[in-house]
Amino acid sequence: YLFGKTDLDWPQKNGHVSLKLENICKQNKLAEGPAHDAMVDVIATLELAKRLKKQTAMWDYATAYFNKAEDAKRFEALTPSFDFTDDFRDAVYVNSKLGYKNHCLAPMITLGQHKHYKNQMLLLRLDGEDLQKASVSEPDKHAWVMRKKLGEPGLLLPARERYFKHFPEARMQLAHENKQWLHDHPEVLQAIADYYCDYQYPIVPNADLDSVLYQTGF
Repeated sequence: YLFGKTDLDWPQKNGHVSLKLENICKQNKLAEGPAHDAMVDVIATLELAKRLKKQTAMWDYATAYFNKAEDAKRFEALTPSFDFTDDFRDAVYVNSKLGYKNHCLAPMITLGQHKHYKNQMLLLRLDGEDLQKASVSEPDKHAWVMRKKLGEPGLLLPARERYFKHFPEARMQLAHENKQWLHDHPEVLQAIADYYCDYQYPIVPNADLDSVLYQTGF
């Protein structure tokens, strides 16, 4: 939807695109029958995949993100954000959690891998309005950090010009100013990275059997 060319008609709802299978199916007549019927959803998904796979290069590039090794390789290939360190890298993050009004996109700086939770990468949003209020003593108060697991949604794109077309000028300007501020305050950036990469979820006493797996492992 964001960067490809398809023969799909993308449905709109409340002034924004809706990427729900139910709505895409209805708009493009991918399958006949009631939504959420198991077989109807399977047929609609297969037909959607066939339509998308016509863009062979885009299909191969996007689906490779679900391979952990390839995702890690692309992560390491991102361009360093600053000239004084290679620890932080520029990226554009694609995730539906960012909201349709933001086109499910946000400019990011990678903070590195979590020290305790395997396969978890930390990402700092560059378009946070209060980011410049962050401090060494309170690194978590004004920083908007998201977590990504390798081989799973969302997708971390390189920060190239063609991926910025959906960003309003004001949002890009804010991201640029925030990045410059982080460049001028590397101690705050390092404090944010250290805090989130070392953060551990609090221990819950008397947790049930399923929940305790997240505290003590198998």
